[in-house]
Amino acid sequence: FTKFEKNLAELNKLRKSLIHNDANDTNIILDKQERKVLAFIDFGDSLTSYTINDLAITSAYVLFKETDPLFALENIVRSFNL
Repeated sequence: FTKFEKNLAELNKLRKSLIHNDANDTNIILDKQERKVLAFIDFGDSLTSYTINDLAITSAYVLFKETDPLFALENIVRSFNL
């Protein structure tokens, strides 16, 4: 068995949902003055998958641009849990 196959039972315990699957700065409309999300666009990559994958994908995009990635990731994870 591969490491993936050995952990498949645990993986399948994770919650699944419809996810955006491409949440990045070009697909999120922000109100910069109010510092809030107004809308998400471009749902062409949406699919049913593990809910946590949206957090991972968004985090990966953030890491490309941030000079302080830990601060940025803390805010993303905090927001994800609202």
